[in-house]
Amino acid sequence: MYRYGYIILCLVVLICGLTLSACSSDTELNTPPTAGPSSSPPRGDNTASPPPVSLPIEAGTSSARAYVTNFSLATVSVLDLETNTELGTVAVGNEPWNVAITPDGTRAYVANKLSSTVSVLDLKTHATLATIPLNDAPWDLAITPDGTRAYVASFSSVAILDLETNTVMTNVPVPNGPWNIALTPEGTRAYVTNREDNTIAVLDLSTNTTFTTVRTLPFGNGPRAIAITPDATRAYITNLLGNSVSVLDLTTETELLSIPVGTSPKGIAITPDGTHAYVINQFSHNVTVLDLTTNTTLTTVAVERGPRSVSITPDGTHAYITNQFADSVSVLEIATNTVIGTIPVGDGPKGIAITP
Repeated sequence: MYRYGYIILCLVVLICGLTLSACSSDTELNTPPTAGPSSSPPRGDNTASPPPVSLPIEAGTSSARAYVTNFSLATVSVLDLETNTELGTVAVGNEPWNVAITPDGTRAYVANKLSSTVSVLDLKTHATLATIPLNDAPWDLAITPDGTRAYVASFSSVAILDLETNTVMTNVPVPNGPWNIALTPEGTRAYVTNREDNTIAVLDLSTNTTFTTVRTLPFGNGPRAIAITPDATRAYITNLLGNSVSVLDLTTETELLSIPVGTSPKGIAITPDGTHAYVINQFSHNVTVLDLTTNTTLTTVAVERGPRSVSITPDGTHAYITNQFADSVSVLEIATNTVIGTIPVGDGPKGIAITP
């Protein structure tokens, strides 16, 4: 009896040993675990990922271009807006989050979150002119109307860049998680959404010396993206946790109303004539079109999976929407509010900017 029990025990040990041996040969199980989430921002460019590869930029048929950050590939896709095709890609830093273009259309500035840098691209040659190191991981950036400064919303501050020298002038501490930033059309104020405490930080930029003048406004529910009307009277802010868009009166700096939209609204853009706003709802996979004369929903347009950001052409005829989960950009005709095309891009597209 005991002998049979001993034999059974030996067989069990043998089977377990073979199972463990088979598991150890599985390359996926042997892959070192990735680091978990951290409360501190990543610093420096210390990842083991392979370097990004630039693809040759084709000539294209038009000077109208869009630049799309491919978050997972550390590249920027260059789109021809005449043919709605990808012309090629440019390598930048790790985890590029957003992109902004100078008013003269000569340079693009790319916020690289994991690298804690900003890449400066020459839009004629698509060469990297400079890489600007930051103290914090950047999320978003905006350029002044005169093209002399850029304001970069980072993990715990706003960095002010001198675009003539491509250097950091100073850092303005902004607590509670600055996320997105927008400048008034005349470039005198910056509004920064703070994701951690439902506030908006306001920076006075009028003298270019009072960078530390910051006040915060209680606002929204998980505020994310912000867009300002061309006449600088109102700002529209997406509330990720509230599934809504808040309307901020910029004269009184008070909330006028909240407009229900889709699930997890993130990006937003306003047409050049200030009549409509396009709100990107990432988890309902659609775009809410707002009539800004009545502050009501005009229509909802389905796009591909996981839309993230939106940019509108200078003539106001088309909106381009990045679809983060589908690796594509949707082309929306504004006159009819219909999707007229889809452009394949890189892995995990987030930000988008269109040349002036």
